[in-house]
Amino acid sequence: MNAKMIGIKTKDGVAQCHFFAPPQKQKGPAVLFYMDAVGIRPALCDMAQRLASNGYYVLLPDLYYRSGSVEPFNPAEIFNEGPERNRLMTMFSSLNNRLVMEDTACLLNFLQLEPSVADQKIGCVG
Repeated sequence: MNAKMIGIKTKDGVAQCHFFAPPQKQKGPAVLFYMDAVGIRPALCDMAQRLASNGYYVLLPDLYYRSGSVEPFNPAEIFNEGPERNRLMTMFSSLNNRLVMEDTACLLNFLQLEPSVADQKIGCVG
């Protein structure tokens, strides 16, 4: 995996992000890759790496950073009633559109200032 962990300052703290670079490491377009409710996990990193392998710089932020370090969720247990689902719902309900948009402004600013990102070309998936 060709990723490094970086911290991006936001209004509410520092969002930990995976930043994936393409193999050729020349200027290229960027993608802001939003996690889903389950949060950062190997499957999302694999998807981000696949994008990077096709020439994109990919920023995958942990939007649950306000809650501190979060153990990965067990996807097999989140669809059943119980403590893992309750933990997921607590984390998910800690976010709202305003907070995500405030974070997005900081994440886009990072990408726009990143010397390896070409011509402000930034896509978004998630």
